[in-house]
Amino acid sequence: GARSLSGLMNQQAQITGGGAGASAGGNGFREGQGDGFTWNQNDDEVELRFPVAANTKAKYVKVNFGKSTLKVTVAGQTLLNGQLGG
Repeated sequence: GARSLSGLMNQQAQITGGGAGASAGGNGFREGQGDGFTWNQNDDEVELRFPVAANTKAKYVKVNFGKSTLKVTVAGQTLLNGQLGG
């Protein structure tokens, strides 16, 4: 089913406390793992990575990025759907 960004945001909040699945370096870079994806961020951007089949074509990947929401689907399967934090 669809995955919520709330888990990702919770992991991000755990960074300063050394929570599992996330880490931070002295340069403000953050990274972690969610349910079926990995993520990292710096002061300028956030990157989410999802494992997909090697033959997946770009036309099957859809990213809907709204003002406060993000939805990622691949070949009709929703990989992530939720509210953005901050």
